[in-house]
Amino acid sequence: MTRLHGRNLGEVWPELTASERDELADQLGESLAILHRTTVPTLPDVDWDKFVIGQRAKLVEHHRKRELDPVWLDQLDGFLNTVDLITPRAPVPLHTEVMPASAYTQRKTQRALRLRACDARRAGVRVRGDRRVLRRVLKAYGFTDLGPELSRQLLGMTIIHVYSNLGWYMRELGVPAEKTLDALARHWFPL
Repeated sequence: MTRLHGRNLGEVWPELTASERDELADQLGESLAILHRTTVPTLPDVDWDKFVIGQRAKLVEHHRKRELDPVWLDQLDGFLNTVDLITPRAPVPLHTEVMPASAYTQRKTQRALRLRACDARRAGVRVRGDRRVLRRVLKAYGFTDLGPELSRQLLGMTIIHVYSNLGWYMRELGVPAEKTLDALARHWFPL
């Protein structure tokens, strides 16, 4: 495997203008939509319902082992009981988080930036609570209903992720003053 050319977004983000950030957010959403529309004939049939139910069954113990504060731990089941994680969706190629360290950009001209690609080794979407960027990525992807329910679904997916570590995420991304998962969804995924 070779390294992608360019600099990762984490390095260049502070140097970018608002319009350059918007342009890259749009490109990222469009790129993810193209990736997810890609037909992969060898994708195995996956029973998403079974996967979600399996993750839910071991969820509290999973986060307890990672020393999640009981204030949050006690809310997990109740929160997930109110979030739709099962509605059928078309299967898409699986990748990991899309975050600044896994997306690369390169200047084509003095002013034009172009998203290079996502590093498949490290490539959900993490934008550290930047509402404008998150909305642009999701709109460019094709989402039309950007609101509190999508914020809750994104947090729900984060909670059930196989490698989820909410305590670590909370240290990295911060937590709201109101110690509820609904407030956390608004804080991490502000739509």
